[in-house]
Amino acid sequence: MRPTRTVTLDLSADLLDTLEAGAIAKGISLNQAVETALRNSPGETQPSISANAQDRGAREALTKLKERTAALEALTQQMTTHMRMLQEEVDALKRPDHQSTQERIAEYLPTHSDDFAAGF
Repeated sequence: MRPTRTVTLDLSADLLDTLEAGAIAKGISLNQAVETALRNSPGETQPSISANAQDRGAREALTKLKERTAALEALTQQMTTHMRMLQEEVDALKRPDHQSTQERIAEYLPTHSDDFAAGF
């Protein structure tokens, strides 16, 4: 058992009520609740070992996520390029290699309905 000292603190009623409620909810004594609150206070100079481990784990996970994201972006770019090349090949297959001059001109001319042609 650790050696302890007795300390008298003047705490606001709201803070004491909060500490007591937390102690009851966690099933611990008021002394343990105060110790926990003091250990976890923002003014703490030494971060806990578990927090350091969590931070390290989070950093490693973030690094892996960034690496995987970069790899997926590169793969997406490669696939997009490949799909464009395939589309160009498909488009080339749709057009015959040897078109007559008449066929090439016909591609650029607008088409007219039969009603228009019937008027002549």
